[in-house]
Amino acid sequence: MASRGAQAGRGRSQNAALYLTGLLLFLVSLLVGALLWQSYAATIAAAEARARGAAHVAATHMRWLGEASFQALRRIDDALGPQPTVFTGATASDLDSAVAELPAETYAWVVDTTGHPVLSNAPSHADPAVGEMPFFAALKAGERRSISVLFQVDPDGRKAFALGHRIERQGVFLGAAIIVIPAEMMSTFWLALDLGPDSSVGLIRADGWLVARYPVPDTTVDLSGYRLFTQDLARADEGLYHAERSPLDGVARIVAFRRVEGLPLVVVAGVSKDEAVAVFWNRAGLLLVAAGPIALALLLCALWVARLLRADQRSRLSLARALAENRVLFHEVHHRVKNNLQVVMSLVQLLPGSDEAKQEMLRRISAMAALHERIYRSNRISDVELSNYLQQLCASLREIYGGQTTLTCDVPALEVSAEVALPLGLIASEAISNAFKHAFDEGQPGRIDLVVSAESPSQARLVVRDNGKGRGESGTGGTGIGLRLIESLARRIGASLSYDQGATDPPSQGTALSIVFPLLRSDASSDA
Repeated sequence: MASRGAQAGRGRSQNAALYLTGLLLFLVSLLVGALLWQSYAATIAAAEARARGAAHVAATHMRWLGEASFQALRRIDDALGPQPTVFTGATASDLDSAVAELPAETYAWVVDTTGHPVLSNAPSHADPAVGEMPFFAALKAGERRSISVLFQVDPDGRKAFALGHRIERQGVFLGAAIIVIPAEMMSTFWLALDLGPDSSVGLIRADGWLVARYPVPDTTVDLSGYRLFTQDLARADEGLYHAERSPLDGVARIVAFRRVEGLPLVVVAGVSKDEAVAVFWNRAGLLLVAAGPIALALLLCALWVARLLRADQRSRLSLARALAENRVLFHEVHHRVKNNLQVVMSLVQLLPGSDEAKQEMLRRISAMAALHERIYRSNRISDVELSNYLQQLCASLREIYGGQTTLTCDVPALEVSAEVALPLGLIASEAISNAFKHAFDEGQPGRIDLVVSAESPSQARLVVRDNGKGRGESGTGGTGIGLRLIESLARRIGASLSYDQGATDPPSQGTALSIVFPLLRSDASSDA
């Protein structure tokens, strides 16, 4: 059984070591995971902030560009003069002057009612076929100004977008003034914002058609069915969303959008999500390099602690085995002492002498044997349950003396050390025996009470009182041998002893022995 207990204890120790190791590794993993998540969140937040800032800058610039372009168109309109014709009044130099403050390679046209150019400062190879474009049809239908979608401006494939102004005199449509802005103009924003190689900056018309973008696509695209127009712009004029796949080039981006104030345009600025995550992984690598030695140190510490726990468990098992062996030895010792006392009691009865002397000797030996019997039959070696011990002692004394004297025993549940219990039992036995023998005249009924009460957590009081005739003039109340034995035993356990005359009602009768004793035997009393 002890072997099974040792194995169970060893298993618990190993499990505790494994649990501790696992707990430390879990805590390290949790800490590293929290730091990685924090780093990831900070990286994404930084990318979102860059996208928002880029959208704000681009929207501000496009607002300026749009206002400047429409002012230039109005100046061209004014330069044409009040006559109901657009074929006279302005020159190419007027067009150059009108677009001088606009981005490089921006040029202007004046077209008639069919969209045919009548005045231009554009290169000779530029031929946008304005008359076929929807934005010109809108001007012809009555719109004061209009913005085109992205279109090809020359045979070389260069892309541009146009801003148009309706020209009319006396309510009659005469044509339009048009400014053409190259799509490459968006690269200026893209380079200045430094959003990364896979980033993008775009300009979209309010109806969802692409106006300009960098990198420049091959053709324009209708984005009215995309989430930007179906969800985000419906909720706010500016904001942010994560595009898992761009409808133009398939790149995952963090996209910020913003409406251009005063114009039917929306600016979008996208930061590559893969590039942002790459930054995170670079930081994560540095964090893992820094956290690796810490995790290794914690692991080694956990293994060291587990080793200490196993060593401690071995020590505990060794101590437990020694304690179990000691318990067996103590039980055996008390058993043999009790048996030897029984032999001594038998020998005493065989010795010559008076029956009274033999009876006194047998009573004292019986008190000692009772204690060793109780210790042997219990699982507690060092402590004795005082109530059962004294109750058994009182029962034995009733059998010995009997008669008309009543003996009561009132003892609470107290535990005392074995070193205190034996002297205390002998003191109680001597005091009760003296009361039985000397407190009452022959044939007189009487009462003897044994009462134990707790005085403090470390002390208790034992009182043996009777309602007899009181102590004799000699102050011994008997032969004096029993009283000397009581005093010697009290000194042995460090107890204080007192006698009270007239302890009952009326106060002229009875005697009480009172002893205050420690629950545990002190070093001082051991030396006494």
